[in-house]
Amino acid sequence: GGSLEEARVEKQKGNALFKQNSWDAALAQYTKALDVLPHNDTEEVHLILGNRALVLLKLRRLAEAEADCTRAIEVNATYHKAWHRRGLIRFEDGRLEEALQDFIAASAIEPSQDLDRQIQKSLASLGDKDS
Repeated sequence: GGSLEEARVEKQKGNALFKQNSWDAALAQYTKALDVLPHNDTEEVHLILGNRALVLLKLRRLAEAEADCTRAIEVNATYHKAWHRRGLIRFEDGRLEEALQDFIAASAIEPSQDLDRQIQKSLASLGDKDS
């Protein structure tokens, strides 16, 4: 491993690339950030995993994106963005019940109109599926 500072620098580079829609480059950068991060870190790891999950989602690599979110949640269960993103991934994957559970978990930590909309959308889709 490297240092926390080094990992933060790599994460910032990843964020800049993300803003430019350079998904592959951002993905490589976040992976590098995770590689240099001290193994016992709990400050940055969930944030970097959450960011990498978002890139993987953009790249339609849903299983990997979901795994990153799950790892982020295991490290820090109060990180609402990981729950929200995992919900989006599961929704994309057609796993509506699981998506709904994740959106509700995210909303319990930090309610937002965006999450309320996702919950409504999930419920509506579930209703369509049953008919």
